[in-house]
Amino acid sequence: MSVILKLQLTLCSVIIASSLLWSQPVLVPQELHPVVGISIDSVENARYNLFGDIKGFYKAAIYYDQKQHYYLHIALNFKDRGNLRIIRLRSAQFVSIKNKLQERVQLFSEGLKTFPEAIFNVPFPPITEGKKFSRMELDDGSEFVVRILKARGDSLLVQTRTGLKMYISDKHIKSMHELQGITSGSKFSQSDPNHSRLFFGPTARQLKKGNAYFADYYIFFPTVAIGITNSFSLAGGISLIPGASSQLLYLAPKLTFELSPKIGIAAGLLYLAVPGNISNITLGYAVTTYGSDTQGITIGFGLPLMADVNRTPLLLVGLEKQIGNRIKLISENWIFTGDETTILFSGGLRFFGKSLAADFAFITTQDFFGSPGLPFVPWVSFSFFLGQ
Repeated sequence: MSVILKLQLTLCSVIIASSLLWSQPVLVPQELHPVVGISIDSVENARYNLFGDIKGFYKAAIYYDQKQHYYLHIALNFKDRGNLRIIRLRSAQFVSIKNKLQERVQLFSEGLKTFPEAIFNVPFPPITEGKKFSRMELDDGSEFVVRILKARGDSLLVQTRTGLKMYISDKHIKSMHELQGITSGSKFSQSDPNHSRLFFGPTARQLKKGNAYFADYYIFFPTVAIGITNSFSLAGGISLIPGASSQLLYLAPKLTFELSPKIGIAAGLLYLAVPGNISNITLGYAVTTYGSDTQGITIGFGLPLMADVNRTPLLLVGLEKQIGNRIKLISENWIFTGDETTILFSGGLRFFGKSLAADFAFITTQDFFGSPGLPFVPWVSFSFFLGQ
């Protein structure tokens, strides 16, 4: 790289950083009390027990935007990384924090030095040390994918995926969302946002509270899943087959628990209201998943719960392996036991981005081999993920 090109890149980075630092902020800092001012440091947080005992606490501030929203910014410093947590507050919460702090400042001046209960506990999930990249949105609408290196003063030192370092004023940061993926040095690979399911069957990974996805199988079978809590999700859908007098109804509640970062267990029900004279289907199941978001194995066990059927169990074996930045290999296999065991094999690819995903696979059984025609059935589905 020539010296002139290096100087041009350096000048561009300086101009960008300067414009961010000196442009008129949309977020207006709020003073909770004259004693603590706008920026609350670790000593003031501990003295009045504002936000509890938070590992790595560096400073906190509350901002107000033009849409009448309040945002609590908590900056952290660890041994070799920084972090920033942004929490949206209701107006009543902001007023409550301000009033309680006023009471504690008065009590402290009168000699009370200990406050066992935090004024505002930082809600779940807890802030932890991390080395992942985050998507940072600024108050002018621009976005950066960065890693936070350190909180210093009223700014954050961040590093982009290309290695560019710059300071960004905290008052310009509107939102910060940690990205799920693989980090290797300065390289970041997106991970699958739909990791709570295989092609159709469940994994034992959680669909977090507030997250949701819309999936459409073969165009005519749409479904929606919503994370009610971090442990409980609900999925459901209805077929849209043209000309049909009645449609298939699908409902699937699921409970999921993380035993460790690599092991999860889940249990749930699958209910199918089948049109025509066919009896409705209710299936209870349990699954466990071992591995990360990028690779893992899922083992499951299901049992029909209808009184008028032979309750023979069925088994699920699922395999996943991310082979690229936005590509994952998936194999979902069902073993139907009974008088004659049937095995349903499937394998294919999932292409995904931040929100959109498309699955292309082939399904076959041992009965297909040796019969005329293609020995497989294609599987096609699309999904749209909403959440973080």
